[in-house]
Amino acid sequence: AGFLDTHPNAVTAAILSAPMLEINTGIYGAIGADILANVLKFIGLSTNYAPGQKPFNPNAKFEDNKTIASRNRFAADQALYNKFPQIRVGGTTVNWVKESLEYTTSLRQKDNVYQVPTIILQAGSDQLVEAHGQNQSCGYSPNNCKIIKFAGAQHEILMERDVIRDSAIQVLRQFIESN
Repeated sequence: AGFLDTHPNAVTAAILSAPMLEINTGIYGAIGADILANVLKFIGLSTNYAPGQKPFNPNAKFEDNKTIASRNRFAADQALYNKFPQIRVGGTTVNWVKESLEYTTSLRQKDNVYQVPTIILQAGSDQLVEAHGQNQSCGYSPNNCKIIKFAGAQHEILMERDVIRDSAIQVLRQFIESN
């Protein structure tokens, strides 16, 4: 979405999969998370993990993950990260949260982000991003932006259970063929 905003003529159509237009700040809420991030940054902790965040866990359990509902794809994902540790990503830092909150708040209030046909694949059970941000952002461009919601999908829609992933791939194919 940010690329589309800054490079409106770079593509003729766009597909966004569970875009982070509003992060889930949990019990803190957006305002509380922003205040906490500012305080932690002020006292010199901006590069520390944000509260509740941790480093990558090579022994993570499927039941504890918040991104994939497919046990097989979760296992494949973990195997890939364990084979190539250089691609591992841990939790977010305080500064990442602060910058993300500021950037996405601004981005989702712009009315010219989607100047080309755009679909947003929305995960119905996303625990990382809020659907509200996607709805708000897309709502400013109703002629160019359409949301396709996948009930039961977690954040990684294209790594989901077959029934969800296959449906998403079908939507992608139809969109690509028509644009």
